[in-house]
Order: sequence, then C-alpha cells, then structure tokens
Amino acid sequence: MGPPTATPPPSDQRDKGKKRVLSSGSTPSPSQNPKKIAKRDPAAAQPSKASGASYSGVTSAIKMSVFVGPEPETKMTPEQGALVQEAILQEIWKCQPGKGPKFNHCQVEHGMVHLRCNDIHAVEWLKTITPQLKRWEGAVLRTLPSTEIAPRVRVSVWIPKEHLNVDDPTQTLRRLKTQNEGIDADNWKVFNIKKEPKGAILIVGMDEASLRELARKEYKLHLGFTIVTFRVLEPKPKKC
Repeated sequence: MGPPTATPPPSDQRDKGKKRVLSSGSTPSPSQNPKKIAKRDPAAAQPSKASGASYSGVTSAIKMSVFVGPEPETKMTPEQGALVQEAILQEIWKCQPGKGPKFNHCQVEHGMVHLRCNDIHAVEWLKTITPQLKRWEGAVLRTLPSTEIAPRVRVSVWIPKEHLNVDDPTQTLRRLKTQNEGIDADNWKVFNIKKEPKGAILIVGMDEASLRELARKEYKLHLGFTIVTFRVLEPKPKKC
C-alpha cells in the first residue's frame, strides 16, 4: 500500500485570505463601502426630505393682517376685501423681475385680509404699500402682525349717569377695574354711547380673556353703590 494521499482543504478554506475581486477586476476600497459611508456620514445614506423643508417654510411664515381705519374693529365687507386682494396683486406685478414679494397664502376673514408672508422682505413691502392702496372713496388701510390684533367681542352695559363722564367714558372702565378683581379694562374700547335720561348704554369691545372673566362673574360687576349687568352682543364663550 502506497503512502496516504493528502486530502485538499475545503474550497472555502482555500479561498480564505484572498481578496474579493470586483467584476471590473479591482479590489473595493473602504471609501466605496456603503456601510462605512453611512457610518462616516449618516446624511449621505439618507434620502433627502424636500417636502419637510417646504412644510417648515409654510409654518414659519409671518402672518400679517390688512384692515380699514386706525383700529381693526372697523370691518371690511367681503367685496372690499376682494378689492384689497386685487390691489395687492396689481402692486406685486409692478415689481422688477425676481424682486417681487413672496406670499404663501391670502384670505379675507373677520373683516380683514390675512396674508402669510414668506420672509421679512414681503412684510416690509406690505407695510410700505398698504397705506397707498385706495380702492374705494375714503379707504384708509393699515397692516399689523396678526398676533398684535387681539379680537374684541362687543358687549353692552347700562351705566347710571352719576358714574358716567360722556367726554371721558374710559373713566367708567377704570372704576370697574378698581372695584372688580380680575377685570382688566385697560384694553377695553368704547365703540358707542347711547344717552338716556338717567344714564347711558355703552357698547364696549373687550378681549376674550376679559369676557371669560366676566362670564365667571355672571356678567355682573360692581360700580359705586350699585351693580351693572353686561349683555353680550356676540356669541358667548364657554364657561371655564
């Protein structure tokens, strides 16, 4: 019997230690390894999220409101709001190519024209152009950031004449603040005064926070030696 024949090692052991060869004949370098690319730069292995950037741009837009008169309480009609929108568009088309302001949205609501400005350039442009818009006789337009325009709810209250100074109705509001805890009448506005023999009915605008506090007091406040009752001229808020 001859000497034993050596058994060759399995093929996987024969190939062990050999470098893998690409079909092109070259050996892959570490820089071509997608796993190592991901470890070194995670962003390179992730798909871009263009839609997310677009959404962020919309949510960060600056909200501005265009209204009639010195105070936003004077409401535009829907027809006037449409005229203001058209006037703003016409001014945009007058701008030099590539220099026009950018807006993300515009609508007429609550008697004002509300716009979402894409950037501060659009805000400053709108502030400049708004006072120049004259779409109907006597129109005086202003614009402010929407966050600075607090909505006011109208209420009426009968005030005895001994507590009413017709020339300075805010005096009555200050007295209400003095005698009633939680009532901040500094931001209230008297829209109208209807005189009567023994006093007057005041039409007052107040913010919703004041209205909620008034609701907690059942719409009754102390004034001097009496109690005055308020009546809401718009839908009442839910009690807190």
